[in-house]
Amino acid sequence: VVVTKVGIELKDYKTILKDNVIWASQVINRIFTVYNTDEDFNFKLFLWYASGESVEKFTYLCSIIGYCLHRYKDDAFAKAVMLAEEVDDPKQGGGAGKGLLIKALQLVIGGMTVDGESFKPDGNFAFQRYTLGCPFICINDAAKNTQWDKWKSIITDGLTVDVKNKN
Repeated sequence: VVVTKVGIELKDYKTILKDNVIWASQVINRIFTVYNTDEDFNFKLFLWYASGESVEKFTYLCSIIGYCLHRYKDDAFAKAVMLAEEVDDPKQGGGAGKGLLIKALQLVIGGMTVDGESFKPDGNFAFQRYTLGCPFICINDAAKNTQWDKWKSIITDGLTVDVKNKN
């Protein structure tokens, strides 16, 4: 699927591979149907409600999705996307659509999710499920005391993958 500002076009891989390189892990083998977003499927409406029906937040959310879907990343401008509740007490949160948004991104481009409560980025095998070409890692429900400043080098320079019992 090639998406541009003028529309959506379905192409076979042979046509695309003439001009581009695609990782085998990026190929999601499934039947793809183009929907008329105004009539058949309204992801836009879901995003509108998830953004609290705020034009500013909706525009920002669409920008975040575009950043996540795009494969080009500038090392000098690397970003980590964080989705959070707009409540002081996390127990009062939930149901805002963060998990559905992540699942939607994973359906389109892949990615992986890890449990943030028990995840330790400095652990020996923290990223053992990561595979080459994986577009993003979702740290779901990160612990409140997560020290995000320790993630800077992972976000800008990449990560080290150590898999149990493998080279």
